[in-house]
Amino acid sequence: MSCTVALSANTVYKPSIRSYAHLASPHHKETCVTSPYIHIAAALIYNTQREMLLVRKADTPYFMQAGGKLEADERPIDALRRELNEELGIDLMDQQAVYLGNFSAAAANEPGCQVVAELFALQLDQPLQANAEIAEARWVSFAEAERLTLAELTREQVLPLARQLLSA
Repeated sequence: MSCTVALSANTVYKPSIRSYAHLASPHHKETCVTSPYIHIAAALIYNTQREMLLVRKADTPYFMQAGGKLEADERPIDALRRELNEELGIDLMDQQAVYLGNFSAAAANEPGCQVVAELFALQLDQPLQANAEIAEARWVSFAEAERLTLAELTREQVLPLARQLLSA
């Protein structure tokens, strides 16, 4: 299966330094004090059996796409390359990943925050090893994914998109 999307992910991330003083209230239990947005690069990774790879970080029940936070002045594709190497031992080449777009949802592990994801598609058929903060990495069918505890971004946006892309 080949995804052809004519979009670019070369935008460099410049973190916002806006103040959200109301978030610093002692009654507000979130980790997003300087900004309610967490910018990430993530990958819809699939194999030839049309299964998708989901990961679960340590100390959370939520399964989601592999990826992670963008560092200051980092392009999404560079963040994705760094995170996939750290988390799963994947050496990503730019041409392997197809940019799917920008998606957002409530963050799974940071209450009160929104995750803003630059999402890529990547076909991969190689052994993977969960590293760093990843407690579990699983290849799952769509039916299996629906039975897991999924992050909102995965459940509401990535899973429907994966069905559309991988069912063609």
